[in-house]
Amino acid sequence: MGLTEEAKKKRNELTDQIVTFKPGDNVDYVFISYKSDDWETVIGDIVKTLVTRCGVRVFFDKSFAEDNDSWVDNMKSAIKTGRCKAVLSFISKGYMESYACLMELLTARSKVAENTHREKKLPIIPILLNGGKVSEYRSDSTEKINVSEWDAYEAIVDNAFFNEPWIKGKVKDAIEVLRDEKSKATIEEMSLAMESILNDGTYSRYFDGTDHFYNELKKALESESKTIFDNSLIKTPDCKKTKTEETVPAESPLESTVEEKPRKSKKPKETKSQAASSDIEVDLNGITSKDSSVTIGMVRNYMSNAVNARKFREVRESMPHGGKAAMDYAMAAILYGCNSIVDDSPEYQKNYYLFDIADPSKAKEDGKLGATWTWSSNCRKLLKMDGSGQIDKEIDRKFKEMEESMTLGMLQKCFETHAEKSYITTKNDLVILALQKISDAVSHG
Repeated sequence: MGLTEEAKKKRNELTDQIVTFKPGDNVDYVFISYKSDDWETVIGDIVKTLVTRCGVRVFFDKSFAEDNDSWVDNMKSAIKTGRCKAVLSFISKGYMESYACLMELLTARSKVAENTHREKKLPIIPILLNGGKVSEYRSDSTEKINVSEWDAYEAIVDNAFFNEPWIKGKVKDAIEVLRDEKSKATIEEMSLAMESILNDGTYSRYFDGTDHFYNELKKALESESKTIFDNSLIKTPDCKKTKTEETVPAESPLESTVEEKPRKSKKPKETKSQAASSDIEVDLNGITSKDSSVTIGMVRNYMSNAVNARKFREVRESMPHGGKAAMDYAMAAILYGCNSIVDDSPEYQKNYYLFDIADPSKAKEDGKLGATWTWSSNCRKLLKMDGSGQIDKEIDRKFKEMEESMTLGMLQKCFETHAEKSYITTKNDLVILALQKISDAVSHG
């Protein structure tokens, strides 16, 4: 799929070093879906590590480059068997423009992947190779899709269009366009269909090369199936760190026994949105992120209970000087923003304002909200915005789009690395501390 002969040779040399499995081996495994141009990162870094450090059994078609005619049959056989327990989709711009990757996703979501051995829909776990959200990888190319294996492509797309209840509305319209050979659907239309499938995935992981990433991914895979692991595949049980910048807790499945000198974090490339906040001096003051499996969804559920919300006031009060605003900013990120709190807002959002920010003694049982701008005004302080009012609408919109499956450990890392405009404040140290306190409060009930 666009590789040079030299790249194919290097890729084949690498794949020969990795143990893979196929349907006939009578063992459970994970299917690797990726764009061949991304082979160095996907196969050389991530898949190799999953196999040799975590003991994950994987399938990817090693003969793809030499035997192009058979890849569709190999792919369908590998996914439709009950031995395939999950699909890892490695998302890049190229992936979202690949009809071969679309065929893999549709096969994973089609009835060909359902049989008596599988009790639920085959899990698809998106791995975002460059961070962000799935929607940010969507292609806007008006170029027509050039399908080589039209008969196989048409059969897979038709099966999805006619048989799958999850395809509806605009997405179904996009799939219908993909079915028509004469109209030659655009890559953008194909990309939209792929996005809908990936957003239906149970998990979403951002690859940053750290042990935290592999720990979280391993937990996600374990929650789907413990039978995909084989300790005999592990080659580095002492887990010598290759691309990590963080210390792994003792209970980590990737615990390191090798003492290493700390490495400096790479400064992320400044985006346009970050440039707008370049005048903010970020204070970390020695506070670093900690691993946490508590998710945004868990915090929202916790704060939906008024009793918990009242009790949480003590957590907010325990913050050091200047920390209440940091707690409010952390909660804005978790609780769907802070700019527009109205009577029909989610309970978790209203409860945090009523019982933690406002005076709880004045919080009426009928839930009258009052002057909700206090929350956003507190957050403005961390953004070096004078006066009262709302925070940047772009930041508030980002908070409204936060995925409930995101862990507070991942969120802390975003503030620690200043991942984008939303995570750049004058008191990132206190925001990280607030996230740690939130995690502890939810974990201990």
